[in-house]
Amino acid sequence: MSVPSSNLHQLRSHPAFASVDEDALDRLRERGTAFEFGACHVLLAEGEASDSALFLLSGRVVVEVQTNQGSVELARIDAPALLGEIGVFADVSRTATVRSLSAGEALRLPREALDETGRSHPDLLRYAIEQLGRRLRAFNQAIGTYTNALAALESAGEDAGILDDLLSPPAELTNFALTFRKLAAQITQGRARRREMANAAAIQRSMLPQGPFLPGEPRIAIEAAFRPASDIGGDFFDVFRIDEGHVAFTVGDVSGKGIPASLFMAMCQTMMRHAVRETGDMALAAARTSDLLDADNEQSMFATFFGGVLDLETGDLAFVNCGHNPPFLRRADGSTERLGQELPNPPLATFSPASFTARTARLGPGDRLVAYTDGMTEAPDPTGEEFGEERLAALLAETAGQPGAEVAALLIEAVDAFVGDAPQFDDLTCLLVDFRPNASGSAPAERGGSSA
Repeated sequence: MSVPSSNLHQLRSHPAFASVDEDALDRLRERGTAFEFGACHVLLAEGEASDSALFLLSGRVVVEVQTNQGSVELARIDAPALLGEIGVFADVSRTATVRSLSAGEALRLPREALDETGRSHPDLLRYAIEQLGRRLRAFNQAIGTYTNALAALESAGEDAGILDDLLSPPAELTNFALTFRKLAAQITQGRARRREMANAAAIQRSMLPQGPFLPGEPRIAIEAAFRPASDIGGDFFDVFRIDEGHVAFTVGDVSGKGIPASLFMAMCQTMMRHAVRETGDMALAAARTSDLLDADNEQSMFATFFGGVLDLETGDLAFVNCGHNPPFLRRADGSTERLGQELPNPPLATFSPASFTARTARLGPGDRLVAYTDGMTEAPDPTGEEFGEERLAALLAETAGQPGAEVAALLIEAVDAFVGDAPQFDDLTCLLVDFRPNASGSAPAERGGSSA
């Protein structure tokens, strides 16, 4: 149906037709087709040919674009409004979908009629160009704001100006306000999470012992290397003196990552240190710690663990292995053994009451014990091949006689070189214990035993 002449004033009052004379405007009206529509009706579809424009006489519409993640709302427009004219004059497919939010009425203006009116009234074309310029400016502002917002999401620093832009966008970007506010919330939450992670990482680092270890003790030299896969990790190690003649050292790996693993690791390390100092028995201390960890363990977390108590006079080492990678014992004569490989115990916090089997070995002068976590041996290269225990054993043989600090650093570097550009998927931890008593020890031997 044609537009009643009583509604012609809506066309005449619109800025696009301000300079169009009444006869030309009346001809345009007569060549148009008026129609009524209900809510949720697609009036213009993105990607279709721009064979006509719409003049919205009544009602309200929403302008949307489709993305891989779904539709994105660009604007909500009330009548009277001219829609789709840029595509008509530029001869391009429709760049957005116009969908009705309410019932209303519109006039469909064919391209031929608009072209004819534009040729005789250039101000109509200027209007379309001005609208295109405004949209390009808004688009550029949106790109700039989104770029800065993404940079803020990646940055750990504060930038109040970005948040102001997102919370109070310019008038041209009012229709993006909801999206911007969501981004602002993400930035704020992301910063809060980063602060929490940084605080947790600082607490974790403060709980791990810092070298030099046991300064002034000539009978033993201990070095360690630790690098979490993220800000905070689940690996841990500890070195402490029980008394003048005995030293304890531990290495562990908590299931999971992030703050929960860090908290579980902190409890495990603290409980273990207290229990070892109280009992002097690594197997008994591990059992007590395991029971305490398992008591309120709703997330079913666990930890693999290796711990030993070394007699600095005799070289006797009492150790317990709870589901952990068996450490390498590199003898001074060049031979290599694996400690606790025959009788591994289950990880900590997997059953109660816990009881772990202890083992013993005797270290001689020049022997080196290397404990590590599976992040070292299971580190994959880009093809998925793991670094493996054979490479680790070969590297320990190649570096025999070198200072422990150098070897610890070389182990991490070797894993990095093997992994290449592949991301670090797990924490990397290694602990080197060099035994160097004043008097030579007896021949190495390994004996069985059990915890109380």
